[in-house]
Amino acid sequence: MFEQLEEPREPQPTDWSGTIIGLAVVPVFLVFVHLGRPDMGLTVTIALAMFLLAIKFHWKWRKRTWFWPTLAVVLACHIPLFFMIRWPHTRGPMILYTKPLGILDFFIVSGALRLADKLFGHDSDSQEDEA
Repeated sequence: MFEQLEEPREPQPTDWSGTIIGLAVVPVFLVFVHLGRPDMGLTVTIALAMFLLAIKFHWKWRKRTWFWPTLAVVLACHIPLFFMIRWPHTRGPMILYTKPLGILDFFIVSGALRLADKLFGHDSDSQEDEA
C-alpha cells in the first residue's frame, strides 16, 4: 500500500553557469562606465551575456570544426552594433527596451549556430553527440 512507485533520483549538481556569466559581464560593464560610456557598456554587456548564454545552450557542438569560427563571425558582426545602438534616456524601466533586444540577440546567435550546423554538420557527428 505504501510502496514507493519510482526509484529515488540522484541529486543533480547545481548549474552555476548563469552566475558565472553574470560575474563575467559585470566587469565589462564597469570598464565602460569608468570610460564614460555607460550606454555602450550596457549594449556590450547585454550582447556578451546573450552570446555566452547561446554558447552554453549549444555547448554540445563545441568539438565541431565550424562551431568556434561561426561564433567569431557572429561576434565580429556585433561590433558595429555596439557603436550604433543608443538607449533612450527616459524615466521608465530600462528592462522594457533592453530585454526584447537581448532575447533577439540570443535568437540571432542561436540561429547562426543552427544554420552552421545544417550547412556544415554531418550525420556521423550527430550520432556522436547523442552517445
